[in-house]
Amino acid sequence: MIVFLILHYKNEEDTINCINSILKNSNKDYLIFLLNNEESENKLENLYKNNEKIKYYKPSKNLGFAKGNNFLIQKSLYYENIEDIIFLNNDTIIEQEFINKVYKKINEKTAKYFYFQTNSYNNENKIDSIGIEFTTSGVAFNKINKKRKTFCPMGACMLYKKELIKELLEKHGYFFDEDYFCYAEDLDVGFRSLLLGYKPNFINVKVLHKGSASTSKMSDFAIYHSYRNIEWTIKKNYPKSFLIKYFLWIKIAKLGIILNSIYKKRYKIYKKAYKDAKKDKKKIKNKREIIQKSKKIKNKELLKFFTKTLYSRDYL
Repeated sequence: MIVFLILHYKNEEDTINCINSILKNSNKDYLIFLLNNEESENKLENLYKNNEKIKYYKPSKNLGFAKGNNFLIQKSLYYENIEDIIFLNNDTIIEQEFINKVYKKINEKTAKYFYFQTNSYNNENKIDSIGIEFTTSGVAFNKINKKRKTFCPMGACMLYKKELIKELLEKHGYFFDEDYFCYAEDLDVGFRSLLLGYKPNFINVKVLHKGSASTSKMSDFAIYHSYRNIEWTIKKNYPKSFLIKYFLWIKIAKLGIILNSIYKKRYKIYKKAYKDAKKDKKKIKNKREIIQKSKKIKNKELLKFFTKTLYSRDYL
C-alpha cells in the first residue's frame, strides 16, 4: 500500500486542494498522513476527522519539514501493509490516475526510490522540476532540462520504498536530518541513498506544483536554510577524494554565489548561512564518519550522477 505524507503550514486551501486531488483517484489502495504544522486553529481536523483514508496529526509546535516528515515516517512504520511512501508538498495537485501509474511503475522496477516531473501550477506546460541536479562544485537546483542528469528526487513529490527508509534509519540513524529543519533535506537523503548503492528511477505522471507557497520565493529564511544545509550536505556526503579533487571548484562556486549576493544586496544572509554551517564541526564529523563507513557505491559510479561544471546555465 502507498501512503502520502503531507505537511500543512499556511495556505489552507492549497492543502485541501492537494488532498482532494488524491481522494479523486480511482485507485483507493492508499492512506494519507496529514501533519498540521500550523500553530493557529484551522478547519482541517474537522474537515477530515471522519475520513477513513486520512490520519490527522497536530503537534504542539511547528516541527518543520524534516522533523515533521520523520514523525509521519515513524507512524507509517506501524502499518505492515504500507510498502511505499510518497512525500508530497501541500501545494501540489496530482492527476486522477496518479496512483494507478505509480503502482504500475514500482511493480515493474526494482528501484528503491523514485522522482517525478512537476509542472508549474499556473502554466502546465512549464517544467518546475525533474528532480534535483547537483554539480561537482556543490551547487544544487531543480532540474528543468530533460537532457541533463538527475542526481536525486526533489522533495515536493518523491517516493521512497519502506525498505530503503528502514536501511537509512539503520545505517545513518535518521531519514531526514532534523538539524536542517527545512530545505535541502531531499538532496541530503538522496545523496545518502546513492552512497548506499541505490539509483533513483523516474515515474512519468502529471503533478502540478505551485512552489514556495508557504514561504516567499527565496526569502531570507529560504536562502539561509538552503545554503547552510547544502554546505552540511557537502561536508557529510562528499567522498574524501571528491573533496580533494573538487576543492577549488567548490570554493570558486561559493565565491560566485557570494559576489552575486553582494550584487543583489543580500550578502548578510548568505554570510550568516556559511558562517553557521561551520558550527557544530564535531557533530558534522560524526555524521560524516557514519555515512562514509556505510558507503557502497564506487566513486566512479557516483560521479555519473553529478553534473561536471561550476554552474548550470539553467541555474544562472
